[in-house]
Parts: sequence; C-alpha cells; structure tokens
Amino acid sequence: MVVDGTSQIWSHIHIILNHFPTVGFVFGLFFFGAGLIRKSDLMTRSALVVFVACAVLAASTYVTGTAAMWALMDPATPGISQVRINQHRDFAIFSLLGLAFTGGLSWFEVWRYRYLGRFSKVSLYMVLAFAIITFFILAETGHLGGMINHPEIREAGEILPTDPAKYIGPQVELLINTITWFVPWQTVHFFGYTLIFATVLAVCLRIWGVWKGMSFSAVHRLLPLGAFGVMMNIFSGMLMVMADSHRYLNEFAFWPKMFFLPIGAIAVLYFSLSDKLWATKAGEDAPMQAKWMAALVLTSWTVVIMGGRLLPYLLP
Repeated sequence: MVVDGTSQIWSHIHIILNHFPTVGFVFGLFFFGAGLIRKSDLMTRSALVVFVACAVLAASTYVTGTAAMWALMDPATPGISQVRINQHRDFAIFSLLGLAFTGGLSWFEVWRYRYLGRFSKVSLYMVLAFAIITFFILAETGHLGGMINHPEIREAGEILPTDPAKYIGPQVELLINTITWFVPWQTVHFFGYTLIFATVLAVCLRIWGVWKGMSFSAVHRLLPLGAFGVMMNIFSGMLMVMADSHRYLNEFAFWPKMFFLPIGAIAVLYFSLSDKLWATKAGEDAPMQAKWMAALVLTSWTVVIMGGRLLPYLLP
C-alpha cells in the first residue's frame, strides 16, 4: 500500500527496528552495571560496544519513524492522532540525543582503552549517568509510541493540546525550513562528512599497505576526528531531514544512504577491537580480515556520501 508516495512498509519497519536500540540498550545497561560491579573489563567493553551500536541504529530508527508518520497521516489514517504522534516525536528527539551522547562517550572509552589498557572511572560513571537517564527517556518514548495505535492503554478523558506550537518537533520543522537555519546546518553536515571520509580513507590506506612505514596504532589516533564528524552529522542530518522530511524520505537515493550509514559506523568499531590489527607494527601487513573490513567501511561511507550529494539533484 502506498499513501501519497510514502509506503506503509515503513510503519512496519519502524516497529521492528525500534526494538534494536531500545531492547539492546536495556541489555547493554544491565551488562554495563554488572561489568562495573564485577570490575570486568571484558564485560564493560562489550557493553560500551552495545551502547555505540544502539546509538548508530537510533538514527535509522528515527528516520523510519518519520516515514511512518507520513504514511499514516498523509492522508490521515482513521483512529491515528497527529497529536499522539507529535508527543511520540518529541520524546524520540530526546531519545536520539540521549543515545548519541551515551554512544559517543562509550566509543571514546573503547578507543582510549587501546592506548592505556584500562578505563577511566570518571568516564565510565558519566556513561552510566547518561545511560540511566536515556533508559527512562526510551521507556517513555516507547510508551507514547504504543499509545498511537493502542487505545486500551490511554487514560480515559485525557485532554491533549492540539496546537502544533505546543510540541518541539513541529516548531523545529518550521524553524529549520528557513534559509537562515538550514544553510548553516547543511554546512556543518558537509564538514562532518569531510572529517569522516578523510579519516576512514587514511585508516583504510594504512590497512591496505599504502603507509606501511607507520604502525596501525599511529593511524588509529585519527579515529576521534571521524567520530566527531559522525556526531556532527547525526545532529545536523536530523535537522535537515526535519526541514522537508516528506520529500527526503520519498527519494530513492535517501534509503541506500540510511542503509549503509549504520553498517559503516558500526564496522569502524573493528578498528579498535581487533587485537591482531592493533598489533600491526611499522613495515608489517595488516591481517587479511582487516583489509576486507576496511573495504566494507570505505564502500559504506562512499555510498552514504554519494546518496547525500545526489539528493539536491533528484528532489523535485
């Protein structure tokens, strides 16, 4: 079924996809707490990796949620309230931010662990604080999402404001739709992709033996630049999509971009987790597995950037 160009399939995909960053985050929080109590670096690092993966998947979850909104509301589906959707969208924004901060700090600790062989207690407790706050936000986001199509869990006689100005999502959409706000965030987005691709290319070239005179640990120090670029693009990309989500989400170049983005971002974790790759010294070849992983990472980010650059030329 297709409604005004937006397929109802995205509603189903969103319902499936949102379980990964939510349920996965709960498991990650449990094992993270257990790792802190047991003082297990392995369990703690595994939980940090889960937090990073959940943060990356949150971007795709948010985008499919926006697509589901258009599929349900343009034209409006009987029994579905735009007010309920606005409630859910507002908390979805908070969830995305909470997951991004938790995942970003978690990634830094995974990266940093490679050099010191230990975690920073301050950083770990900061991750714990962000994770607990994010957990409660995710719980409320899921609750509000369930109320969209489940009248049995709604409060009888509840009165909700119908004015879109009462909700964050519609206000941000109106604001970012102006050139004054859209162009600066677009510029930030382009700078972010520059950082990401330059970092990925440099690391991949070393893995393929181009800069064999350096150890992998030396090139590994560049990764925070790429991670910073990803954080820049999560925030700026979310705002840009909100500026004209209906057109973006119904453009065929957008979905390969969103499909390969989590693949490319999660695969980068391999560069900090592989013991064999980390042990690659100056003059030595990287393991073959690392070369294949580098190909996957570089291909993924190439598709993501190409998809983004094609959008201005394909949008009506």
